[in-house]
Amino acid sequence: MGICIVLFAFLALSYGLRSSLYLKARLTPKLADLGDKIGGRFEFRSIHAMGMTGLILDHVQFIPNRAEIEPITFDSVTVYPELLGMFVGDLNASLVEIRGMNA
Repeated sequence: MGICIVLFAFLALSYGLRSSLYLKARLTPKLADLGDKIGGRFEFRSIHAMGMTGLILDHVQFIPNRAEIEPITFDSVTVYPELLGMFVGDLNASLVEIRGMNA
């Protein structure tokens, strides 16, 4: 019985940490800060977990604050934070993979 409770708690925690709502809430402020630092803003259509620690952002777009600069789009951006970072909410990337960059 105790093993079932521990297993259920682990699965519930894992699901919560990997849900798109949690990931979006954690990553959106970080992207806003990054956009402010480089003079624009980032937008993405969806986010979902991949593997143990990967996060995939689909249809990412960087929109510069200056009208004479064209937006940059990415088909997908995969971010791989450290495993421990997923549990403490630190989604800083140890590796980033970009697919389909259009600039």
